[in-house]
Amino acid sequence: SAIELVNDVHLVLGRSRHEDPSNRAWISGLSYESGLMHPTKGGLRIGKKHDETYLGSEWDRDGQYYHYLTKWAHALDSLSRHTGDPRYLEWAIELVKGVHPHFVYSSMGLKRIYWKMSIDLSHPQVASMGQHDALDGLITYLQLSTSANDTSILSNEIADMVQMCASKTDGWVTSDPLGIGGLLMDACRLLQVRIETTGTFQNINLSELLEAVLRSAEKSLDSFMRREMWVLKGPAESRLAFRELGLSIGLKGVSRMLTLLEERPIEQPAELSTKALLLTIQAKYSNLAKEIEDFWLKPRSKECYTWSEHEDINCVMLATSLLPSGFLEVRFEQCRASRSQD
Repeated sequence: SAIELVNDVHLVLGRSRHEDPSNRAWISGLSYESGLMHPTKGGLRIGKKHDETYLGSEWDRDGQYYHYLTKWAHALDSLSRHTGDPRYLEWAIELVKGVHPHFVYSSMGLKRIYWKMSIDLSHPQVASMGQHDALDGLITYLQLSTSANDTSILSNEIADMVQMCASKTDGWVTSDPLGIGGLLMDACRLLQVRIETTGTFQNINLSELLEAVLRSAEKSLDSFMRREMWVLKGPAESRLAFRELGLSIGLKGVSRMLTLLEERPIEQPAELSTKALLLTIQAKYSNLAKEIEDFWLKPRSKECYTWSEHEDINCVMLATSLLPSGFLEVRFEQCRASRSQD
């Protein structure tokens, strides 16, 4: 079950890599009993094949990725809503508060965020900043705060992310299909936060932010299909399934956002603008998600090494694309229902 999976992840990736399971301490430094109560306080390892001393490819070296941690916080928040158990939301917030001060730093007066940290969060393994990490972090923090019905619980962390996003003068345009999908996934979550919070959060104009994200996604899609569409026409050996399926999942978010807007009366010009943007994207790329899914559903496409080398993440991404609602839908009404029963 999902609960068993979460517990397993925490018991394995929340503790050290020691070969003897009985000697695997919590990476937070907590005692075993305290760690069970607060398993995410020190973050979570990626769980790569090699430890941090490995001199080969960084891809195979263990550590902590910021964008993996935000995805796990989203998963914990989703589980909290579906089970009605606030403990999982508390763990998501503890995860953010535990890792944020280590990933975020100042350089020449500007806030930045490391892409990858050591397991103990003492130093960066990769000092560069992911193109969308600040945006993804901001939207995740807004989501968690909205689920907790507490605008102050992550106020300092949100302020850091707002500053980083404001410094992105070129927007978030990307040629990476996974990055484009990520923009659309973030837009889908942001729209749901905007609806729940009636458009503002700590003086952040969520409608303006949403439009900026969607415009970046549209420009990215147009550029990708104009310059890189040959990738989607090539053989499986030259393609990476999980990156393409990330785009597919994001495109499924377009339909979800349009449904959300159609279910409520349009009262603000911002909502009309958002709907127009989404309809434009849908009109141009309505068949793309199915084309990607159909290709990777073929048994022949899974016979190549590019599938087998990344089989775990490929399978998860394909399943999520085929059944995206559990990932894309942020059901804040479940949070309200749980609070009303307390």
